[in-house]
Amino acid sequence: MELRERFGGQAVIEGVMMRGAGRIALAVRRSDGSIHVTVRSHTAYAARRRWLGWPVIRGAAALAEALVIGIQALNESARLAEEPAPAGAGSSAATAREGDPASVASAPGQGGRRSAGGPAAAAATAAGVSRGRAVGDPWWVTAVNGLAVAAGLGLFVVLPTGVAARLATGEVARNVVEGIVRLALLVGYLVAIGRIPDIRRVYQYHGAEHKAIHALEAGAPLEPAVAQGFSRFHPRCGTAFLLFVAVVAVLVHTLFGWPGFWERTLLRLASVPLVAGLAYEGILWAARSDRAWARWMAAPGLWLQRLTTAEPSLDQLEVALAALKACLPAATHVPAAVPAAAGAAAAPGGASAVSTGAAPR
Repeated sequence: MELRERFGGQAVIEGVMMRGAGRIALAVRRSDGSIHVTVRSHTAYAARRRWLGWPVIRGAAALAEALVIGIQALNESARLAEEPAPAGAGSSAATAREGDPASVASAPGQGGRRSAGGPAAAAATAAGVSRGRAVGDPWWVTAVNGLAVAAGLGLFVVLPTGVAARLATGEVARNVVEGIVRLALLVGYLVAIGRIPDIRRVYQYHGAEHKAIHALEAGAPLEPAVAQGFSRFHPRCGTAFLLFVAVVAVLVHTLFGWPGFWERTLLRLASVPLVAGLAYEGILWAARSDRAWARWMAAPGLWLQRLTTAEPSLDQLEVALAALKACLPAATHVPAAVPAAAGAAAAPGGASAVSTGAAPR
């Protein structure tokens, strides 16, 4: 697999997190319109232990890794989106040190975070530097995350199995009905939260993340106007993974029959790593093949992305590309000239941060 095909990401609050080439980059549009990019080195779980890279097991490891990194990125983005840029970030300039593994190259900020249209016109380029630092989450953030996980388990594990027990008879029929109920709840949930304005913006950043990845994979210039021409749907999206999980879960759960409620619930939870591993292998096969069966397998996941992505603005694409460029190795060729760079020397712990952007109008 080529380097440009090893990148992935996630939409967060007013930004995008990208992973690849041994880095994690988080780009967030601050309330003053500047873009804050934080970069840190990262070794994938599968690279730390050889057995975590084995088929099926690697899927479970990837799911655990994505959950940990994703929650951290969401918490950090929520803080950065509301936190004003450090004093002087909009007027001072800094030059990225060539060859520094933590250096960041990013396009200048263009417009405020709530802009729904194109970038602000003729804005002056400005950059500022701040050192990345580990910030401990307050106790209530951990509590909210815990409640969210518990609510998810109740909605997508306990409720479907309870409903299926009342609607169907026979072990196979109940497992199939349970899977259908779970999938219906998932689709309904995605549609419902998509009506919330802030979540709608997250969906737009999700689309921006996909367009940025498409531009990289196509070898196109990593510029907002160019990336805008690519599709907002991607076959390796986590949305497609969720759909594969829903289908594989029915097959795996059927093997256990239909025991009592608590035993059944515990079996559902215990089989999550196996289900995730098998679904991961399925989505890899579908993404790597051009055959008709692979396109057929990938199609429902692409359809579902109509609910979880939206067309982004150029401002949002700028943020996604800033995160992507921050992940690229220094030697990677980018087809277009990068505007005035803004970077930061590595901070303790391997993290660095840089804010770039235009002063708000």
